[in-house]
Amino acid sequence: MPTLSATLLLACSNGGDPAPASDPAPPPPPAPQVVEDRQTAPAPDILLVVLDTVRQDHAMADDPTGAPWMPTLRRISDEGMLFTEAMSTGSWTYPTHASLLTGAQIYTHRANGDQGRYLQISSDVPDLVTLLSEQAGYATGLVSANPNPGQLDLPWDISEVHPYRDDGAIHGDGEALASWTRVSRQLVALERPTFLLLNLMEAHAPQRFTSDCAPFLEPHQRAWFDSSLPETRPAWAKTVLAQTTLRINDALLDGLSDDPDATRATLRAGGFIDDEHRPTDAFLALASTRQASVPLGTRDALTDRALLYRLAVLAQKEPGLDPYAEKERDALATEPEAVDLYGRLYDCSLRTLDGELARVLDEWWALDHPHGQVILVTADHGELIGEHGRMLHGGTPHRELTHVPLVVHGDGIPALLRDDPVQSHDVAPTILQLAGVERPEMDARSLLGEGAADRVRIATSWVPDASDEVLAIEQWTLWRRNAGPAMEPRLFDDQAWSHPVDAPDRLAALQALAASRIPRFEPFVYDDVAQDAASLEALRALGYVE
Repeated sequence: MPTLSATLLLACSNGGDPAPASDPAPPPPPAPQVVEDRQTAPAPDILLVVLDTVRQDHAMADDPTGAPWMPTLRRISDEGMLFTEAMSTGSWTYPTHASLLTGAQIYTHRANGDQGRYLQISSDVPDLVTLLSEQAGYATGLVSANPNPGQLDLPWDISEVHPYRDDGAIHGDGEALASWTRVSRQLVALERPTFLLLNLMEAHAPQRFTSDCAPFLEPHQRAWFDSSLPETRPAWAKTVLAQTTLRINDALLDGLSDDPDATRATLRAGGFIDDEHRPTDAFLALASTRQASVPLGTRDALTDRALLYRLAVLAQKEPGLDPYAEKERDALATEPEAVDLYGRLYDCSLRTLDGELARVLDEWWALDHPHGQVILVTADHGELIGEHGRMLHGGTPHRELTHVPLVVHGDGIPALLRDDPVQSHDVAPTILQLAGVERPEMDARSLLGEGAADRVRIATSWVPDASDEVLAIEQWTLWRRNAGPAMEPRLFDDQAWSHPVDAPDRLAALQALAASRIPRFEPFVYDDVAQDAASLEALRALGYVE
């Protein structure tokens, strides 16, 4: 068996043979130390924008006409520091936000959840909100269209979190942006340095899109949105449509428009309102099934445009259909047309999201920032669009879920393209450095320092008491069972996800690496490798153990 140091280097490479020891590849030039000393500099106002459910490759891509899907993101990327190889710590919102706000990996801060259960950040893990407030006098605020960040028990000065409504409404339905305007002005008016986190959710299913999406849909795809023509839709299309919030417009729906009479006519035809425009028993039953939180029962309420939209989207659904159930959503990955439609709608939602980002930044820049301002824009995770036989997100941290955009833009930040490996939780020590706060020991490192080309990043699906655990270690996915029947760990190449890779040396090296990073991760195969003194010294030399 090769030495662990050799197999570790091989395991952490891009899959090819390692460079010969006698002729190592020259290291890339280090990135400049952007901010050398913030201890005496005035603390700037800091805005962290989390673009919920945005994968890097789609966010930085162009539409079929050659225009960027996200022109605002593209512009600040050109003007600021763009990290092209940023990796999230996980595959869903709650634990990845905890990482952004602690600089810790999920298995360190332990704020994860399953089936409605939320664990809080471990008491021995410092959080960004407390440190900024206590050590630098920052006023702190959270505005989130996703309710998950609000589950983190952090001492925000102002927190406005909008509940998720699984009834076809937009997440917050524009309320988050109204909150953003109000809260940002309130905090800046306090004449203290400000830290504000904003979560925007337009790209998260059910997506939000507008009429400019219509040209990117095929004619038969546009017809699937017409609920009066159910025979034109394949069965799987109902699930796709149930995962999208239809911002109704003439270009997409002939029968549902801004005209309330036209909308009511379509709803009557679908049996969801009666001739007096009152919700029918069928709608009430469906609303109960879908846990819809909408006002019902009066004609006046039905004139509300938002309610009409929610009713219209519910008209796309069938009783008992749960578009977010893993079995139903992943079944879509076997339908090429479903993958194509969902991908088009996802890209269109990025255009809508970018418009919201433009409004946010314009308002932020219009505020008074006497000591300067810095903006960080990233995503908590990405989205699967048929890759690996799956749709949406959560679970195994595939690259499509962990490769996220990351931009730092603002006063004193140069225009710089960075391709060194970083992780999204590096945001926390970066913000502390900007604020002049001495940071405690963290898993992460500041984005404003030198890059480390040999850094090995880990993302995880870690959930307490789960029978299975999945680690993404660069391109490799390490799967193991923590409970139940003993089963040998398995290794997958995430770029060719189909069958386990038969590479025991690489598997052993990655297990040893995981064990050195994660105290509770004890390899139960190849224990002799993990305990070998030379191997531990090799890990220590690489900075993986102290």
